[in-house]
Amino acid sequence: MFSQNQNGRGLHTTGVPQGSILGPLIFLIYVNDLPKNVSNNLILYADDTTAVVKAKSDQNLEIKVSEALTELNKWFKINGLKLNPGKTQLVKLCTPQSRDSGNLRLSTNENSKFLGLYIDKHLNWGKCIENLLGKLNSACYQMLCLRDTLDIKTRLMVYYGYFYSIMQYGIEFWGFSPGADRIFKVQKKFLRIMTYAPWKSSCKPIFKKHKIMTVPNLTIYKILLMVQSNYEIYSNDNFEHVYNTRYKTNFQLPIHRLRLVEKTPVYAGKKLFNKLPASLKSKINSNFFKSSLNSFLLDKNYYCITDYLTDCFI
Repeated sequence: MFSQNQNGRGLHTTGVPQGSILGPLIFLIYVNDLPKNVSNNLILYADDTTAVVKAKSDQNLEIKVSEALTELNKWFKINGLKLNPGKTQLVKLCTPQSRDSGNLRLSTNENSKFLGLYIDKHLNWGKCIENLLGKLNSACYQMLCLRDTLDIKTRLMVYYGYFYSIMQYGIEFWGFSPGADRIFKVQKKFLRIMTYAPWKSSCKPIFKKHKIMTVPNLTIYKILLMVQSNYEIYSNDNFEHVYNTRYKTNFQLPIHRLRLVEKTPVYAGKKLFNKLPASLKSKINSNFFKSSLNSFLLDKNYYCITDYLTDCFI
């Protein structure tokens, strides 16, 4: 945030007072008209602003990025704000199969931190997984140091307050990446430490006894809750067909060319929902869906999302 100082007496004439209760609300009102003054799509969250620029060639991309920066700088100048060059990053998102023409003269980053998640240019979540592994392995060490002084009830509180809170953040996005298996291994490592289980023993009894979701289960759970929260948006797409059959309520999966599409939350949400038992699908708009889904997944205790997709429900 930029504030002007007049006559050296610390008098702020523009901006939002920091530390006040109304500060966040006033700031949102302050920047409310920003998207209307920029031609590209903007993602606003608190004081983070992200511009999404699309182009079919590096030449057009460079032109559109320059235009977006010009529009942003113009609005910032009029409203007494400044663009921080040190915190402004450009990431060119593309598929791994795309060939870099080398015509883009703008300086780009391999990845960028967005709302606590590292997004890399190929959307394979490699940097994000590495960052999570560092934090979760640190949590394992902390549990190793604390477990002798805590009872199991308190150790479970540490799991949910420390390990789980880190692990579940953004799992809707990185849960389908290959690196998710590495997170699952660290989760089992933490549970073995927490329960004094032998190093190579099975963790299935631990998950069952303490009613803890595996990483694959948690991915399914979070994505299906996202479907429930946005069910009207999902429902705007055509269902599989209008005939009164068991598949009437299934979502129609979008036609696509790239495997990357199947790992997106929208596609995965439709696919996971279609696989749900009819008894759970019927509760999608009720207050009981969340608890019913939780009980269903804890009972199944999946170690792999593929196991859920290939399971046969009666």
